[in-house]
Amino acid sequence: MDDVLDEWSTSLLKSQIKRPESPSMSKKKVSSCIPSPCICFKRVAGRRDIALKIKDIKQQVDDIANQSNRFNFTSRFSNEEPQRLITISAVDISEVWGRDRERDTILRQLLGKSCEQNLGPCTISVVGMGGIGKTTLAQLAFNHDDVKAHFDKRIWVCVSDPFVPIRILRAILEALQGQSSDLHDLEALQQKIQESIDGKKFLLVLDDVWTEDYQLWEQLKNCLQCGGGGSRILVTTRNESVARMMRSTYMHSLGSLLLEQCRALFSQIAFCGKSTDKIEELEEIGKKIADKCKGLPLAVKALGSLMQSKNNKEDWENVLNSEMWELDVFEKKLSPALFAFSYCAVFPKDHSIETDDLIKLWMAQSYLNCKAGREMEPVGREYFENLAARSFFQDFEKDEEGNIVRCKMNDILHDFAQFLTNNECLIVEDDCENLKTNLSRQKGRHATVIVNGSTRSSLSVNNARNLNTLLVVSNNGHRVDSFPLDSFQQFKYLRAMDWRSNDSIVELPREYLPETICGLCNLQTLDVRYCMWLQKRPQGMGNLVNLRHLLFFWGVSGLRSMPKGVGRLTSLRTLPHFFVSDVCKLEEMRNLNELRGELNIKGLGSVEDAGEAGKAELKNKKHLHHLTLNFGSEGRRVVGKKEVAEALQPPPNLKSLCMASYQVNEWPTWMMEASLLQLTHIDLLICTECYLKISDMLQVKYVGDEFFGSSSEIAFPRLKRLVFHYMPGWENWEVKEEGRKIMPCLLSLDITDCPKLTTLPKLLHQRTLPLQRLLA
Repeated sequence: MDDVLDEWSTSLLKSQIKRPESPSMSKKKVSSCIPSPCICFKRVAGRRDIALKIKDIKQQVDDIANQSNRFNFTSRFSNEEPQRLITISAVDISEVWGRDRERDTILRQLLGKSCEQNLGPCTISVVGMGGIGKTTLAQLAFNHDDVKAHFDKRIWVCVSDPFVPIRILRAILEALQGQSSDLHDLEALQQKIQESIDGKKFLLVLDDVWTEDYQLWEQLKNCLQCGGGGSRILVTTRNESVARMMRSTYMHSLGSLLLEQCRALFSQIAFCGKSTDKIEELEEIGKKIADKCKGLPLAVKALGSLMQSKNNKEDWENVLNSEMWELDVFEKKLSPALFAFSYCAVFPKDHSIETDDLIKLWMAQSYLNCKAGREMEPVGREYFENLAARSFFQDFEKDEEGNIVRCKMNDILHDFAQFLTNNECLIVEDDCENLKTNLSRQKGRHATVIVNGSTRSSLSVNNARNLNTLLVVSNNGHRVDSFPLDSFQQFKYLRAMDWRSNDSIVELPREYLPETICGLCNLQTLDVRYCMWLQKRPQGMGNLVNLRHLLFFWGVSGLRSMPKGVGRLTSLRTLPHFFVSDVCKLEEMRNLNELRGELNIKGLGSVEDAGEAGKAELKNKKHLHHLTLNFGSEGRRVVGKKEVAEALQPPPNLKSLCMASYQVNEWPTWMMEASLLQLTHIDLLICTECYLKISDMLQVKYVGDEFFGSSSEIAFPRLKRLVFHYMPGWENWEVKEEGRKIMPCLLSLDITDCPKLTTLPKLLHQRTLPLQRLLA
């Protein structure tokens, strides 16, 4: 059914693709009002073909339904969501292994005096993946003798999802009173709780918290403010953002158990009641079974419980050799909600997954359910963070803002994802025989080919017409020996294609992509950053109307010109570079208003007409945050025009601006105006003919050596006039020459309305500087 729908939508899309002469032409313009008989025949034939395929599928579905009725099959499907286990405070300490150090750390936080000066109870959070032992750690702390003696009141509440303040408050009140409560009013519950804890030092454990809604948390927190000094709230959660929302004074990340701890816990459960001889017989197999759990306590306990009732060595070996997901115990305890995760089976084990890449792949496969007006990228980020909070990923790498940019899959979950996909996601290495076999059976939908052998490999994609994803990963410099150019014609339903480190595919021309790639009208992401020798794009790229992300390598050996028709790719969100040339003028950028992130426009020195520059309409690209205007042009010295720069007025939400090779003695007026309210960084590179005026930078306190850049031996080699105006917060200006010349031609320096700047750099007192005017 997916294939038929793909074929129909692709056919419609291709019939709607126009070929206007320029981006400024109306999208409704057509070459002829009357379609040719040939075109009409093709449309009718195509519709008939689709209709027959739909009819065939309907017949298959009817046959399945009839067979189900004939054999009286009944559905076991239930609309009821599985209930989460309700936790309690009691714990069997004898069944806990490897958490002594973590327990002592939590006890120090609960019993210490580090935050007793705060108003209200301090919040301490234990964060970790599901089944890692967060609840057990909280139970150990809750029942410790020192904790019992330290707190006047101890309360345990299993929160789970959803977070309902009135239910949690009723549970708190019942724990405080030791009996059930018939109160159902939020205000009445609050008053009763405050009466019970007023001036008393209490410990409240909130186990398994999911909500990130501060308003819900605030309702609960405000009821607990009257507790005695030293009161604590201990929270367990899978999501760091929950701990941050609760403004935790301490966050403890709980990791996996060590290998020996896993084995000890497994042995304690699995060998309970078994004779010494039987333990000796099964011990080595037991170690290997425990190792499969990868440090996950929940998995160890589940497998240990399963093996406790098995005494036959053959049964133990069968479990060892089975996929864990074939065991009923894991279907009940670990499988819920993992089906949405199954696509990740396309990645190899222990593969470092780029978060943005994964989201783009989900987008390409139409996995994201976007409501009207919402962008797919942020929705994909929400999907990822939701899965990450449920511990589907691990080994997170984060950026400066705390966003996850890279992660890995837990090996157990990877095995399960592959089990669920049932040969739809293929990972093959070197000889590719498995790929050929599965594709010939028409089962493979998503394929990753890893090239890491000692010899060259041949990638054959015959019978690949059902492939939706093709990832080719070349490790350690090994090469794919052949990739036939006509292969792209087979990829009827291809939605994602990524060649990693594949700059040496022999039969793929080193300097250009094949024109056949332009037939992939469903393609959303084309990432060829690692094909470093590509210098030319196919001329029919304007047909890739669904393309959202176009990523390529730009360098000495990289792209030198843009393809024709790039202006038709109005869905583009990512286009890091745009090269102005006779083939592709600035006018092509007019309708690319969905561009976001960063954009580097090169070759502006060849633009002599301000009218042409204005056609780019940069000011309408409101999602751009980082813009580089490079006026350089290869092969000749360029003197840019101020009128051209004036017409390149950037969008209002810009955060950083770089002007490169702008060799004009006057800046565009938009640089002096207050329209760029979000601007925080300005880079001026090889701008040798200008005077420089910096004005109205209200928040600047310090100007250091970075002001002069680091890309050349002479900073501002031809700058003659420098003006600083109205910088009321500027306090310090430091210049470290470090063996290079700085502003050797400076004649005039004006510093006005900068009242807090009391000293000038020593550089300005040097006799070698030809300074003729100093106004400060």
